Amino acid sequence: MLDETGREFNEIESLLASFRDMHSRLRQSANELVTSQSRELESRMMTLQAKMNPHFLYNTIATINVLADEQGNKDITMICKDLSGMLRYITSESSGNVLIIDEIVHTPVHSGHPFRK
Repeated sequence: MLDETGREFNEIESLLASFRDMHSRLRQSANELVTSQSRELESRMMTLQAKMNPHFLYNTIATINVLADEQGNKDITMICKDLSGMLRYITSESSGNVLIIDEIVHTPVHSGHPFRK
């Protein structure tokens, strides 16, 4: 009977150790989930910010362009057009390889602006 009581006690200790281990792993898993969700939220916020920043830049360039156009300053209008095109090109969603001709076309020196040599 003493031997059976000792065995039952060992089983209870073993179960307790297993539950503690399971609890520890569940806690670690929950922490990893919270960390993962936090990183995902941060990534979404950074993506949103990255999308907003070009929007404000485009609006600012468009405003400068309109003012320059109203005053008949074709050089500034051309610079705004070139800059806007370049920003659209570098912020496009394309993540693959680019053709060299696309790089050349979007190089400011190549676009033919009078201030460029």
